[in-house]
Amino acid sequence: MPKTPAPVDLDRAVTLRQLRTFKTVADLNSFSLAAQRLKLSQPSISYQVKELEHTLGLPLLDRLGKRVQLT
Repeated sequence: MPKTPAPVDLDRAVTLRQLRTFKTVADLNSFSLAAQRLKLSQPSISYQVKELEHTLGLPLLDRLGKRVQLT
């Protein structure tokens, strides 16, 4: 009998907004520049990336002062 997939925790699901934000931060290597590009506040950008990292259970970016780089 096939196993049923584990239930998805909708409170911790990855969102398209998180992925779009992460890609922009990774492309620009900067939370501030990503915030300007996406017309969002810098804390919002930081929060979305941290939530994505928490959901996935691993760090995606190394934070180096004002610059970031992919892990």
